[in-house]
Amino acid sequence: MNKFEQLVDDLNSHKMGMLHIQNALRAHTRHRPEIPEQIKDLLCGKNEGDGGLIREFFKLLQRTIGTTELAYRRGKQDP
Repeated sequence: MNKFEQLVDDLNSHKMGMLHIQNALRAHTRHRPEIPEQIKDLLCGKNEGDGGLIREFFKLLQRTIGTTELAYRRGKQDP
């Protein structure tokens, strides 16, 4: 199994979650030397309480998934 398949399997089996992906993306961005510190702060946040744009993106993604699933289920219930 390649790394991508393992990641998908870990997500499906709940060994990992979206928070793990978000944190990895934030850490990866923080360690990229070509990105200026001010941009890193904007993307990753300045501290633990501030998740930056990456956290906001994941919030939007989770809300979109939840809202879409709810709308689909409601639509399937109506005759």
